[in-house]
Amino acid sequence: MEHKKQAQSIVDTTEHLPTLPDIIIKINALIDDPYSTADDLNKVISSDISLTSKMLKIVNSSFYGFSRNISSVTHAVVILGFNTVRNIALSAFLFDNLTSKALKPLWEHSITTGALSKAIGVKVCPSQAEEAFISGLLHDIGRVVFFLHDAETMIKLMKKSDSSFVESETANFGITQQEVGACLLDKWQLPESLIEAALYCNNPLQAHTDIPYIVNVANSLSKEMDGLSAGLNPDAKPIESDVLKKLGLTSTKLDDIKPVLIDAVKNSNVFSDML
Repeated sequence: MEHKKQAQSIVDTTEHLPTLPDIIIKINALIDDPYSTADDLNKVISSDISLTSKMLKIVNSSFYGFSRNISSVTHAVVILGFNTVRNIALSAFLFDNLTSKALKPLWEHSITTGALSKAIGVKVCPSQAEEAFISGLLHDIGRVVFFLHDAETMIKLMKKSDSSFVESETANFGITQQEVGACLLDKWQLPESLIEAALYCNNPLQAHTDIPYIVNVANSLSKEMDGLSAGLNPDAKPIESDVLKKLGLTSTKLDDIKPVLIDAVKNSNVFSDML
């Protein structure tokens, strides 16, 4: 309970932390409404010219790889589904409101993690691949909050090694970035599955769904990636065998799909270009 209060305090007192815009709230409401249609979603999204343009650019990119051009939001909804369209709109909101030069490396890592999460999701749980993508993209959102809350401290901490950085970050703020991230997503009234993924991506064995396991593997792999060449970093921490087992994977199977994972990272540049 004390940690929840601390997380809430940080979220509530952080300046320049945007509230979820009305258009995303309306999109979420339509997704929750079993009687809504693709045309209903089109009317909401098309009211925002900037969002419409970004959405069509993303759906026609190599990240989704459609052979035919998608020229309308309604077509995108029919082809991709409500949840995918919501995730694209949410991505556009994040990159419009929560990016800066100092945060660019963090978001590039998150985009890579999201792309890898989707690619792994396609292999192990296709129906949840898109949810895995947005969960991967959001897995470090608490770190963004920390940065907005105390940029000077975070800039100093980001110069440390990975393990030392995490320990110092938690010691400084008195709480993990996962707890703060989950608190923010809850405040934004995003789905419980995304909140759980943010909270347990570093400790997936505590989770109740597969998504945190997928994000955990993707996060570990993204730290091994040497840019788009995906060279292995010998200092990267190995993925826990229990996590792989939960997903029906092994180290050998991961190696087998490595080309697919590398392509997924390359194709995610449509999101990097929005930073």
